Amino acid sequence: MGILVGVVTLAIAASTEEALYHFIICSLIFMKTILMTGAAGGVGTFLRRELKEYSLRLTDLKSVGALSDNEDFVTCDITDLDALSGTVAGCEGIIHLGGISDERSWDDILNANIIGCRNIYEAARLAGVKRVIFASSKHAVGF
Repeated sequence: MGILVGVVTLAIAASTEEALYHFIICSLIFMKTILMTGAAGGVGTFLRRELKEYSLRLTDLKSVGALSDNEDFVTCDITDLDALSGTVAGCEGIIHLGGISDERSWDDILNANIIGCRNIYEAARLAGVKRVIFASSKHAVGF
């Protein structure tokens, strides 16, 4: 129970950038290959630089640019469960950053942020991935 309390305390303290970074790194310690969705976005670009000691499988609909030695890239639409399941195979963890973070039509948000998120968790379940780190957007609270 002490470990769980420590993790919850750290998650609550994650309002600062440093605590959030520490929380993510602590969650990834035992993982070898990590899938990062939304890797072309701002948060994904930042985390790629910080996670050089991990093997990263990056995915997005957009190009992520030049790859480091520890990275490979797969173009994958998270709304396509079959394609996503193939991308998740062999990963030990997922950092889910993919989705739409600005204002768009309901259909766009439904597909990317709701169906896509559901597919991440289903692909993880099917592949036996035990850890998923989920980052949300302002849409989660209605702003």
